[in-house]
Amino acid sequence: MTWRLQWLCSFLIIIFTSPNSSISKPTEEAPRASIAGNVTLGGLFPLHFPGETGPCSVFNSLRAIQEIEALLFSIDQINANETLLPNITLGVKAFDTCGDATSALNSAVKEFVLGKKWNSDEHCAEHERPVIGVIGPGYSYEAVHITPFLNLFEIPLISYSATSPELSEKDEFEYFSRTATSDDYQIPAIIDLLVRFNWTYVSILYTDESYGEAGYEGLKKEGEKKGIYFANKIAVPQKYDKVKFKEIVDAILSTPKATVIILFGVDSALEPILYMIQEYAGNRSLQFVGSDSLASAINEELNKIQRVTQQAFFFNLPTSRVEGFTKYFLNLSVQGNERNPWFKDFFEMFMNCTFDNLTSDKPNCDPYLTLGSTDYSSQVKDFTQSVPLVVDAVYAFAHALNYFLEACQKNMSQSCVPLNKIPGDQVLNALRKQVFRSPSGSVVNFTKAGDVMGVYDIFYNGKVDGKKYEYAKVGQWRGLGQKLQFPDSEWEKKFSPLKSTCETVCDVNQYRRKSSRTPWHCWECKDCKAGSYAVNETVCHECPKGEKPDIARKLCVEIIPVYLTVDGKVVSLYLVVLPMVFASIGLVAVLFVFGIFVKYWNTPLVKASGRELSSLLLLGIHLAFLFPFVAISRPSPVKCFWQFVLGSLPFTICFVAIAVKNNRTYRIFNPNRVITAQLSMIRPKSQILVSLGLITFQLILLSALMLLNFPRDELIYSDFKTINYVCITSQEQMFLSHLYNVLLLVACTYYGYKTKNIPRNFNEAKHIAFAMYGLCVSMLAFGVVVLLNSQFSSDYGVVVEMMHNNLFGFIIIVCFFVPKVYIILYKPEENANNVTVATNSVMGIESDVVRTREHRRSHNQFPTNGIEVEEFNIKKVEPANTHTMEAK
Repeated sequence: MTWRLQWLCSFLIIIFTSPNSSISKPTEEAPRASIAGNVTLGGLFPLHFPGETGPCSVFNSLRAIQEIEALLFSIDQINANETLLPNITLGVKAFDTCGDATSALNSAVKEFVLGKKWNSDEHCAEHERPVIGVIGPGYSYEAVHITPFLNLFEIPLISYSATSPELSEKDEFEYFSRTATSDDYQIPAIIDLLVRFNWTYVSILYTDESYGEAGYEGLKKEGEKKGIYFANKIAVPQKYDKVKFKEIVDAILSTPKATVIILFGVDSALEPILYMIQEYAGNRSLQFVGSDSLASAINEELNKIQRVTQQAFFFNLPTSRVEGFTKYFLNLSVQGNERNPWFKDFFEMFMNCTFDNLTSDKPNCDPYLTLGSTDYSSQVKDFTQSVPLVVDAVYAFAHALNYFLEACQKNMSQSCVPLNKIPGDQVLNALRKQVFRSPSGSVVNFTKAGDVMGVYDIFYNGKVDGKKYEYAKVGQWRGLGQKLQFPDSEWEKKFSPLKSTCETVCDVNQYRRKSSRTPWHCWECKDCKAGSYAVNETVCHECPKGEKPDIARKLCVEIIPVYLTVDGKVVSLYLVVLPMVFASIGLVAVLFVFGIFVKYWNTPLVKASGRELSSLLLLGIHLAFLFPFVAISRPSPVKCFWQFVLGSLPFTICFVAIAVKNNRTYRIFNPNRVITAQLSMIRPKSQILVSLGLITFQLILLSALMLLNFPRDELIYSDFKTINYVCITSQEQMFLSHLYNVLLLVACTYYGYKTKNIPRNFNEAKHIAFAMYGLCVSMLAFGVVVLLNSQFSSDYGVVVEMMHNNLFGFIIIVCFFVPKVYIILYKPEENANNVTVATNSVMGIESDVVRTREHRRSHNQFPTNGIEVEEFNIKKVEPANTHTMEAK
């Protein structure tokens, strides 16, 4: 042993024998599986895990007991082999790491470096080595802690299941080798699977130790090269913590687009969180991808794989059989396997029995019962994939030692170094040179980094097209060429992968935009604003003014202007047709009334109505009903002119006719005037001239408004896909054009009130009242719409104006003409020429006798002027006892 190793050995003796060291205190010797031999191998196996009752209280699983039995089986086979290590007995002493790196390091120092007399300087002298090499440890995080220390003492290790890529760094882990495929191969295998099914947005759960962390770093690095990103990347603690695990599950389920969940790390931590995710996922479909460690643990017991209810892919090393091991394992019993102190714990756990019936209610175990004779034999026939890897590791040391034996036999002239004193660096070189076929049938050939070529079988658990696959091999990934293959063509054709991507397929009119709520590589779809279309889902192209995107959203096309008409493109068809129907009915009604008046032109009722002014009133109504037909025509300067004029002029004509007519009636029956005085401006011609003068004022007002701002046809770009062709009229124009009409409306109402007491044949106060009240409400509502709608020139504003004009026309017809037409057609006796007004009566209407008498006596109201009598068709008649009408 070199001076450096001697110094390190002495240093360890000092540390371990320190009074403050717990190791120096007398403790019970740790359990070990051992076989005596000339050359000894060490073994580190995770047979237990920390639990609630202690740091080494939970038995690992069936896999762990199979692994250590594979070690003992291999030693037996080599010792029985006369061609491999002839005349050499290979021994072993294996320890339980309890799944803890510190415990593993403790065993390595005490048992593999210092040996039995670790508390004495004697073992630091030049003598045989406690172990020539170590099989294990089982987990990468254990290997990371142990290997650098054993490097100092040049003790080679061969792990059967530590797969972390970190262990391939020879500057730090020079004496580390492995028969398990490095995750340097498993990582690209997983990435190839993700790429194959276009899973670009996934979650990863990895255990918080070197194996899981190295796996995550490798997946992240390789994934980014292939456009694969992680929605969640969470380290799972190795010790079960329900609260912490629940937080992890909530985080995983909070990203519904990431349906694929990669589980990479130590199975003892990932198994419970896998089941918990399934429980809280409910009916959500998820896709798990498990690393080889989890795959081995899940597959080793039937009840475990049956608990995986979601779809799952598992990467596992190819399973090969070691001849004779199954028979050996099934013939084991507690009584016949005293060299393995943990087999008793396994048997109690596996058979659910006990050897201590004083402290347990379980049935007693039979120490002579073999595994092959139990009801559980079917579960232990198929040993785990790590069994042949343990066998390969043991045989690798055997072939390396055999290399020295053969070299010694070839060179008999030189003294041969005993195998247990061969320097570790020479053992390591011999290991790396060996190429042999192991009992499992695989060819073992280490690289310079101590790795073996990677090949992974791909197992699937789930349903495909109704067919149940229970941990079934569906594919394989080979490191040479790194190719992913699925020999099961039926499965490949029918398998429908879930979608696991944050890349949303955008609609035709959407573009991609990076989202602040998702990772930088993801995007969300945003709608292009109106009047534009998406180009390659990257940018929006805005169409020029007057154009819009076509139906396919690929180019811009010219917008055809639309205007208010009966096609229903601008406003609802009913909103246009309804005013048109009423306007048509109104026009027919006007023509009908005018025809009746012409036919009965010289009858008393028509004369009393004021034939000329009534005709003027009918003209105004006629123009009001014409407005809707003008409004739905194509906009042009001429159309806009007439639309503006007809929006107010019909009101002016009607209000002027009503006001002038009632003014004349009021003046004739005014009780304050001199009876014999000649009234001016009461003849029809004069009345028409006065009316035209009042109407002219409105025409002048309209002309002034048009000179200031002539109504114009204009294109209105409303919503980037529609151009409305309208006539523009400002609010001010609309308000001022109706201001004069409001004054006339007030005058009509005033004269209607003043003439309420004249004889009924001349009294239209009631009709005027109804008409004015209706028109006041109509005008008020119309005014509110104008004031509140800044875009009154819009098509809906015009529809409101159409309805208002129709309402105005029908109010005038119903209140002023319907009663007269009714009398003319259905009560002609009240329209006869022989109806006279006597001193005590007018037109023979009984109800007015008293009122007429009172007027005549108190105010001399009855007209005496010949013009008045003639105009109103009133005949004077002498009373029975007098010849002249008495005048006061």
